[in-house]
Amino acid sequence: MKIGKSGARAGSVSLIAVCKEQAAAVPEVGYVVSKKVGKAVQRNKVKRRLRSLVRENEKEFTGGYSFVFIAKPMAYQRLYLALKSDFLQCMRRSKWKASNELSE
Repeated sequence: MKIGKSGARAGSVSLIAVCKEQAAAVPEVGYVVSKKVGKAVQRNKVKRRLRSLVRENEKEFTGGYSFVFIAKPMAYQRLYLALKSDFLQCMRRSKWKASNELSE
């Protein structure tokens, strides 16, 4: 999955979502949780939460898009429901930006 700097970005307090349109029918999802978030246990907890959010909101991930979720240091400190809110907001905004970039 190559999204790089060409994808549409949307951010919140705890996450950045990068979305890019692709030809595949199945959406691809990637996670970036750097050492800035914390030690290994904390990074793994954030990754588990992000994976859970993707499974929970499977219907939002339609084919034709690739997503990368980049965790900010605040992601570990956020409650699950707050992280979920950030996740959905970022995902929808980045998807909207990606679809609008194509129409321009």
